[in-house]
Amino acid sequence: MKSSARPLRRVLSLAIALAIGLGISIGWASSPTISVSPNIKVIKDNSNAPCPAGTLPDPTFDCNNRQQVEPYLAVDPKDPNILVAGAFDLRMLDNRAIGNFFENGTWFGYYRSTDGGKTWSNSFIPGFPKDNSPEGNASPLKGLGSDGDSIVVFDNLGNVYYGGLASSRQDDFAFVSVYSDHGAKYERTTLAFVITGFPDKPCMVVDTTGGPNNGNLYIAVTRFGVGSTGATVAFSRSTDHGVTFSPLQTLTGENPQGCALAVGPKGEVYLTWRVFSGAGDVLKLAKSTDGGQSFSSPVSVRAINPFDQARTNPTTFRSTTFPTIAADDKAIYIAWHDAGSGKGSRIVISCSSDGGQGWSAPVQVTSDAQSGHQIIPALTLANGKLRLAWYDSRNDSQFAPNRFIGNTLDVYYAEAPAGCPLAFPATSVRVTDKSFNPNLRHYEFFRENPFIGDYIGIASDGTRTQVMWTDNRDITPQQPPNNVPCDFFRPELNNSGCRNQNIYMATVTSNP
Repeated sequence: MKSSARPLRRVLSLAIALAIGLGISIGWASSPTISVSPNIKVIKDNSNAPCPAGTLPDPTFDCNNRQQVEPYLAVDPKDPNILVAGAFDLRMLDNRAIGNFFENGTWFGYYRSTDGGKTWSNSFIPGFPKDNSPEGNASPLKGLGSDGDSIVVFDNLGNVYYGGLASSRQDDFAFVSVYSDHGAKYERTTLAFVITGFPDKPCMVVDTTGGPNNGNLYIAVTRFGVGSTGATVAFSRSTDHGVTFSPLQTLTGENPQGCALAVGPKGEVYLTWRVFSGAGDVLKLAKSTDGGQSFSSPVSVRAINPFDQARTNPTTFRSTTFPTIAADDKAIYIAWHDAGSGKGSRIVISCSSDGGQGWSAPVQVTSDAQSGHQIIPALTLANGKLRLAWYDSRNDSQFAPNRFIGNTLDVYYAEAPAGCPLAFPATSVRVTDKSFNPNLRHYEFFRENPFIGDYIGIASDGTRTQVMWTDNRDITPQQPPNNVPCDFFRPELNNSGCRNQNIYMATVTSNP
């Protein structure tokens, strides 16, 4: 996402209708075989208390109780107690500079835990506005604007790669920042490539197979405003731990968006995306068997029935059907949210056991929700199990299949043994210990519209699965006459709680 023009321009790329429902919060429970920890707030802030006089916000503490959104999460394969996450973070936003995108303080949040997610340090990728540290002044991000879309991955040497989108007044860039020592030490930032056209929603993965391409870093991005259809998916790779990147190769011009990447056990690279088409939307897949040097022609995975909430109504947040992918020695797996059941949007998954040529009929991940919409799945694979988390409105008492998501939202989780045929549906468990209202309005750059982002985070060491999401539970809506919307500009509202959107996480443990 982009903190001004990007969300508005992204809306034009979707052009989809919406509506809304209402709801309430209910209690929380666990499955007999899966336990869920209490929810942990990742963001260090004032919990809506006044910021002490003369105190300025900094990357380590959100004194002004601002928004954080769109988390991405990774676990260290060498030490599963070490977690690193990224998100679009507005804590440093200076109300006097809101009109200046390159000085307004929105940036790339960097959050790290060394105790399995119980506690978190907060910081920024160096180069943020007003960062006068040696690392900040040396960063190629210095002076650029943050477009968000954070992605975080670990290699098997303890290095963290943090990707995202940034822009100058002339150009857009994909960047990768590298941290060593299990994410504790910042090393460098590289502008991976200049992006022709308007970029959106990059995806990234690193090869950890131990094979000949071990350590290769792969990144892809959608480019709008280029190609005969107006959009393409472009791909690049780094074979030197993010120091340099290959020239972009264009993989499709079929009006794509929403890429996802996975690496198979032999180093195969799988890249999937959604094609927007008036004749019917479809998921596509391309495959590389030479470490990302070249790709096969894209194949169709499935025709889909998307459940999209675009921002044509100021009372409903945006949600768009995009794929998420994983692969092992048994199959390739792609999940998405789909409205084909007629009972509301459902998380579904399909598999291929022949390298991506043929695909199973999609099955629902869980069948225990008789109502509600399920959206924005995140998929990971660890210790022979497929693990998914998603937003879910089953606890919304006002739900109806023909209405969009109301004011009660939760996060749910399900897992099943990997393999094709699939072992789903599975019993789902509630991850959130408190429902929240996703339709609160507090973003100026969405004008009068709510926003909770396009994705959530999931990572697993095979026993513990960490789930991370955007949460509005700490927001205190303004009372009349200022209740709609929470004014983005007024500094006196910094500590009123009306903009205190936070990142939360929980640990899901699979019991024997």
